[in-house]
Amino acid sequence: MRRIMPAPTRGLTARWTLPDPESTPGSLLDRVLTKRGYATAQDRDHFLQAKFNDLPSPEALPGCTAAATRILKALRDGTPITIYGDFDVDGITATAILWHTFRAIAPDADVDWYIPHRLDEGYGLNAEALASLAEAGRKLIITVDCGVTAVDEAAAAAALGLELIITDHHTLHADDPIPQATAIVHPALPNDPYSFSALAGAGVAWKLALLTARLHDNADKLGPALKPVLMDALSLAAMGTVADVMPLIGENRSIVRVGLWHMAHCGNHGIQALLTACVKYGEQVDAEAVGYRIGPRLNAAGRLGHASEAVELLTTAKGDQATALAKSLTKQNEVRQNLVSALLVEADAAAQAAGMTGPDKRIIVLAGHDERWHRGVLGIACSRLVETYQRPVILLRRDGDVIGGSGRSVPGLSMYDALQHCNDLLQRWGGHHMAAGLSLDRANLDAFVERITAWVNERLSEGELLAEVIVDCTAIKGDLTLRSIQALDALRPMGRGNERPCVLVRDAVVRQPRLFGKASDHLGLKLDTSDGLIDTVWWRGAEHLDQLAEGVRVDAVACPIVDTWRTRRPRLVIEDVAVLSG
Repeated sequence: MRRIMPAPTRGLTARWTLPDPESTPGSLLDRVLTKRGYATAQDRDHFLQAKFNDLPSPEALPGCTAAATRILKALRDGTPITIYGDFDVDGITATAILWHTFRAIAPDADVDWYIPHRLDEGYGLNAEALASLAEAGRKLIITVDCGVTAVDEAAAAAALGLELIITDHHTLHADDPIPQATAIVHPALPNDPYSFSALAGAGVAWKLALLTARLHDNADKLGPALKPVLMDALSLAAMGTVADVMPLIGENRSIVRVGLWHMAHCGNHGIQALLTACVKYGEQVDAEAVGYRIGPRLNAAGRLGHASEAVELLTTAKGDQATALAKSLTKQNEVRQNLVSALLVEADAAAQAAGMTGPDKRIIVLAGHDERWHRGVLGIACSRLVETYQRPVILLRRDGDVIGGSGRSVPGLSMYDALQHCNDLLQRWGGHHMAAGLSLDRANLDAFVERITAWVNERLSEGELLAEVIVDCTAIKGDLTLRSIQALDALRPMGRGNERPCVLVRDAVVRQPRLFGKASDHLGLKLDTSDGLIDTVWWRGAEHLDQLAEGVRVDAVACPIVDTWRTRRPRLVIEDVAVLSG
């Protein structure tokens, strides 16, 4: 009989947050749900069976009724309407949601869209664009995924004779000024709380679209003309929610669960073209497919140039045109991937040379100026460096006297608060706790780096510069069987806030360690557990081969999955291991 050793609190690469001593009996799925706060059978059923009907009425969303009422009147009166979006997936899908809904309600309505150029105009409302829209005769501007901090721009719109409706989800603090608008639809206004504050911009747009459609039909349930349109729009909302990395709980879980299920039946030609381009026939469309294949394609156009191709794909494109646009976005995404790879090499070397990867400086802030520092891919490179060094990262490009770029943070440290602390040094900035964009005068760069580094150092301890693995429960006999692991599929869609379950496998013995992959950078091995030998993989874990020789005893934290290659069998994806002595 093996001797069970106490579980460590850290392994070779990460610190482990272990569950409290477990006393709740039940299946692996039941214990995971209990750990995540779904303690009763009713709570579990409600979470697992999240449905369309579980969504709160859109009337409860602050500003939604006022906005929908005004929009419906504008559609009936023939008022020229422009949907003013953002160039990321959330903004693109939100734009498409409102466009399709308005066109379905009033096919002859004067409705168009405007997306700013990421590199030339930057994020959000800008005065020059508003002036152009006013000159073109537009009357009602509806923002999606932007606008809640655009106080000066809203005043400019009013001065131009433009009426403004703002729909957004970005962070607003209690003492922040509120823009002048006919209505502001937002799930987290400081003085007007809503039951679920974590909606994506596309989720906010969908709820506004739903209420507008209901008011048009004068009924709580949609009629046969509008119901298919709103169901297709729900698939768009699911895509925006996943791509914006919003927590997949509460309303978001219902939106994504139902929206992803509907994608295979969706009448949107652009969505079908994307599925053909990057999802295998018969493959289940899940959050990972959206996050790692569909989303990057839609983002690529806006990152490298203008997002118009992506919006066109999801709005007007049909048939061969949709197919051609999906292929074009795929090619642009390949270019984007190469740009990210080149930038990462340079940024990583620069961070190490500047001493920003050690314990003394707990944020990476870098500025470059050559073609490798492409503004459109800075955010992606930030995320990759965050994963590598477990600290916030800000990457900037120098263009003359102005420096601009993106920042990404780690859980528990707000990028929004960090930039607010440096507000007087910045020209423009905005975002939320995990991601933000910013620009500043070149003369302020050194002062900005010094101030934000000091702020982060006070709030991020040296011990937190190590990746954290949150363990749901300790694996017991019967947990690592095919049947038990298959049951975890009920948790889908999985992502932020509802991560793939992670278990602690105690006192296992390493068998048959080996390297594999084109670069031999992955580690494969078997673990001898209470459920027998289990195949495991540690992606990019090759450097640990010497520590995990045949016969070594370990505690491992890993995600149980079903391996579908050739035959269905249990498999563990290793997050970290601790070598046991004795």
